[in-house]
Amino acid sequence: MDSEGKTQTINEAETDESRRMLDSLEFFFEYMLKNKQSDQAPLILNRLIDRLRESGVRMPETTSTPYTNTIPPEE
Repeated sequence: MDSEGKTQTINEAETDESRRMLDSLEFFFEYMLKNKQSDQAPLILNRLIDRLRESGVRMPETTSTPYTNTIPPEE
C-alpha cells in the first residue's frame, strides 16, 4: 500500500521506484554541474556503465574516435 492507503500493482511500484532512482541520478549530476565539477561527469558515467556491464546488464558499446565531421549537416 502507498501513503494514501491504495494498493499498488507490481508495475506501478517498479515504475515509482525507477522514477525515484532516475530523479536521484539527475539530482546528482545537476549538483555536479552546478558546482563546476563537470569534468568528473564522464568519469563517473563510464564507471557506472562498467559496473552495470560487470553485473550482467547489456549496455551498448561506446565508441570514441578522434574523427571530426567537417561536412555541415545541410550537405
